[in-house]
Amino acid sequence: MKDRYVFGISETGGSYLVRLVVPRFVARVERTEEGHPAPAEWGCRYILRSGEMFCDFDWLDPKPGEELRQSVLAEAEDAWLFFASVYRS
Repeated sequence: MKDRYVFGISETGGSYLVRLVVPRFVARVERTEEGHPAPAEWGCRYILRSGEMFCDFDWLDPKPGEELRQSVLAEAEDAWLFFASVYRS
């Protein structure tokens, strides 16, 4: 997981995750609202254990198959949760 991800905050305060190794992607990180589904325009979503989700995916390489995608997103979730535990208050 080391050095595979970059985390960022946009000028409007939104959080982003960027995967730097193949398959590379950029995703927005949003808080999910209990009982309120995410808007359809957010497209593919991956719900995290923390109640947040990755959405608005932009795959920079060919989109991986389902098994690899789930593995990559589980790794990304672990990276995000580590980042959040260290840098968020």
